[in-house]
Amino acid sequence: MKIIKDSPENSDGKTDLKYIDAAVLMTHNLKFDAQWLSLLYRHSGPKYIGLLGPLSRHKTVQDMMDIDDGSWFDTHVSGPAGLDIGGELPESIA
Repeated sequence: MKIIKDSPENSDGKTDLKYIDAAVLMTHNLKFDAQWLSLLYRHSGPKYIGLLGPLSRHKTVQDMMDIDDGSWFDTHVSGPAGLDIGGELPESIA
């Protein structure tokens, strides 16, 4: 398992993404999620990518990506990642 704690701009080319089988994006940032997904699309072949947040957020991230292959997103990106604990607001989730 490898944990990458960097922004997508700093990781492009420095981090070997070629051998990633699965990823969970936990940036809490729409722009970074879209950039990471674009990097994974171009440099890797993950079978599973977990994305935090509701399905409406997934659509927003997909629209922000710089790829035209919508079927790739539908096939590889799953979510919401994590456990459904029934919380709606940050206080109840914490």
